[in-house]
Amino acid sequence: MCIRDRIENYLKEKGPELVKQVGAAFQITIQKNRRTQPQIWTLDLKNGQGGINEGECYNPDVKFTILDDDLLALSNGQLKPTTALMLGKIKMRGDVNKPVSYTHLRAHETGRNLVCRLLLEKK
Repeated sequence: MCIRDRIENYLKEKGPELVKQVGAAFQITIQKNRRTQPQIWTLDLKNGQGGINEGECYNPDVKFTILDDDLLALSNGQLKPTTALMLGKIKMRGDVNKPVSYTHLRAHETGRNLVCRLLLEKK
């Protein structure tokens, strides 16, 4: 199952709870490599049941840029978000307090249900 499908399934189960707890919208730009056309996702944890869609987010709280191999490593637990950020594997712009404020959501993760390891871990 691809990362996006896992996020969609998790949102079906926990979407309203996440929207209450998080209240933010995220734009995630994913590239195969730095020379390819990016794929852009919007992770909406601000409205309704929450959702993930292709395309740019109107007025996102936080924008992330990441290579797809690094996103896969994050989703599989092979790369920690703080390490990825420190190594420049994740570029982040916007309200940097938003990802940190809902780190506790990582407690909801299971092997098959993952919201997004782009969330920063508290130190």
